[in-house]
Amino acid sequence: MKLVKRLIPIMLSLILVLTMLPTGAFATVTPTPTGSLTINDGNNVVKDSSLYAGYQIVTWDSSTTTTGGTSETVYTNMVLNSTYKPAIVAYLTSISKAHGTDAEILTSISALTGTQPANLAYALKAVAPATAPYNSVSGIFTSLPYGYYLVIETANNATDGYVISKPILVCIPDSTSGNPAVIAHVKTEKATIEKKIVENNLLYDSSTAAIGEIVYYQSTSSIPTYPTYQNIISYFITDTCSTGLTYNSTSTPVVKIVGTGYTQTLTAGTGTTAGTYSLSNVSTTGFKLTLNNSDDIKTWGNAGYKLLVTYNATVNANAQRGSTGNPNTVTLTYSTFPDVYSTSDTVITYTAKLIITKKGNDDTTLQDATFKLEKYINGSWAQIGTEQTTNISGQIEFTTLQQGKYRITETVAPTGYNLDATPVEFTITATNTNAGGGTALTIPNASIILDKVGNTDALTFKATWSGTNGVTTDATTGILGLSITDTKGFTLPGTGGIGTTIFTVGGIAILLLGIFMVLVYTKKRKAENER
Repeated sequence: MKLVKRLIPIMLSLILVLTMLPTGAFATVTPTPTGSLTINDGNNVVKDSSLYAGYQIVTWDSSTTTTGGTSETVYTNMVLNSTYKPAIVAYLTSISKAHGTDAEILTSISALTGTQPANLAYALKAVAPATAPYNSVSGIFTSLPYGYYLVIETANNATDGYVISKPILVCIPDSTSGNPAVIAHVKTEKATIEKKIVENNLLYDSSTAAIGEIVYYQSTSSIPTYPTYQNIISYFITDTCSTGLTYNSTSTPVVKIVGTGYTQTLTAGTGTTAGTYSLSNVSTTGFKLTLNNSDDIKTWGNAGYKLLVTYNATVNANAQRGSTGNPNTVTLTYSTFPDVYSTSDTVITYTAKLIITKKGNDDTTLQDATFKLEKYINGSWAQIGTEQTTNISGQIEFTTLQQGKYRITETVAPTGYNLDATPVEFTITATNTNAGGGTALTIPNASIILDKVGNTDALTFKATWSGTNGVTTDATTGILGLSITDTKGFTLPGTGGIGTTIFTVGGIAILLLGIFMVLVYTKKRKAENER
């Protein structure tokens, strides 16, 4: 738009002056009847994946003059296209600018400043026909007759995350250099939304959590800029939990507008009340949050503020365990009538499952062995869930696991087997592999996807679980396993050991003590009788 702002007054003033000069004054000028227009983005790269429509708003007539035997074509009469003239007049009236004849209108246009040229472009876009007389190929117009053009981006590569750029006004040829090959720069704008998992005040793209635990989220979305006259606009985010997550609908989201040195907390409301948002489609799978007031949206967008929303969900019994995770996606949708844009971001939470298999020393599986699971938390052991007893297959499943240090202890042995009350300690961890391969990243991490919009790969990203001290991992599912063996029967001393000796010695000692006591008693009675 900076280029457009600079071109408008220079070009129009120049053309107005030229119309008042005699044709002979152009003897030294040889204008080219047509020019080209290349559309570049903010990085000065041709937007070859976008489609543009061109509408000639102003034309000027050509005539031929001969000086010194040389024929030259000159442009002498500037004319407004009647299709757009009423919209231009209406806009000039709204900002108290003079209008009447084409010359007066053009003079007022050349005096536009600030955001006025952009607002005029929007006004002209509203009346532009669906079929454009000129269309770009790979971001470039060729053979454009000299004039003043409205250029509208009609389609782009949505996967690059950029929204359709705002309409612009362009002069062919360049009014400063006279170059018929014009390069215009459109403002490419990403309407972004970024979702993160919040753990210990740090932000991540992936995490681990046990079933029943709460996962805390925040989303931060930019607010686009809108022209001041635009009233039909909307802005909302939609959050969608996977089946393994339950949105805590009784916990109202915290909604804020934030910027550098600025924070405004919004309240839930209805209608178009300023400073409010509305919630709809609230269920266990998510919600829709809409900003209510159009003037608020325009003010916040022009100031560069963002929408910050924090909320949470619980990992439920339907959660995917092992290598497959439980994604949560948020989508930002906003519109400037009639254009609608959207972009998304996804984060993912993994949970582990541990299968304990109880076996005898003959490798048979054992039913009715009971175990308790504990986790080392803040310096002490805490029991996780309730004790469980092995089924007919000799197995139990613990699903309330995430990363950390654990121990499993047998509390009841199967009938006919010894109880092994010695706890088995182990540690489990999880990693992701970065997009396109590379170094494994310990979960939680903030680097699942670095090169794609929306973290869409998180939907299929896998976790790799591992454990210590005999814990195994199924290569396909990522389910953890641990086998514990019991010894059959009761352990008693053998014939080659101390055997019954201790009982024999004890018996003899008792017998001798009895004889001694009888002798003492007999001697005492004899002494009493002799008195």
